[in-house]
Order: sequence, then structure tokens, then C-alpha cells
Amino acid sequence: MKTWLSRILVTQAAKCLRDRQRRRKHEAGNAAAQEPAAQSCEAHRSMDVHQALDKLAVEHREILVLREFEQLSYQEIAEVLDVAKGTVESRLFRAREALREVLKAYEA
Repeated sequence: MKTWLSRILVTQAAKCLRDRQRRRKHEAGNAAAQEPAAQSCEAHRSMDVHQALDKLAVEHREILVLREFEQLSYQEIAEVLDVAKGTVESRLFRAREALREVLKAYEA
């Protein structure tokens, strides 16, 4: 049951993130103070992060979403994923490293 529940949580977190970014993009498009170049750059950055997350392994994407977007503590993540707190720490470290590597390709 915890696997099913964590899958729902991760899916909902990703949906929430997409919705939030769409709202920001829409608000940024309506803001007269922003220049078109700045809007374009922000949109590309947002797309890059989404594309980078999509390229990560499921366990890396899950743990990043739970920690960075849902702001769960290490202990809460351990309970959701039914793993030890140390496992959360090591997976989060590896997930961040993997994300850095994926994002390096966008900088080149």
C-alpha cells in the first residue's frame, strides 16, 4: 500500500509543479515589466528542468520531488518510501548528482 500511496504522492507533486509553472509562465507573460528576452529565458529554463527530471531514474525523480518540491523532511521521505533515513540521504545525494550531470548537457 505504501508503494501505491507514494506513487500517487509523486504523481500529484509533479502535477502540482507543472500547474504552478504554467501559472508563473502565464503571469510572466502578462507582466509588462518583463522583457521578452527575459521571459523566453525563464521559459527555457523551466523546460530544461522538466526535461532533465524526465531523464532521471524513477527513484531519483521521486526523491527529488518529495524533498525539493514537496519539502518533506528526510524522515517523512523515509516513511513514504519505506526505506531507512540513511537510504534517503544517499539516494538524494545520487539524485542531485545525476540531475547536475543531465543539466550540464543543457549548458553546453
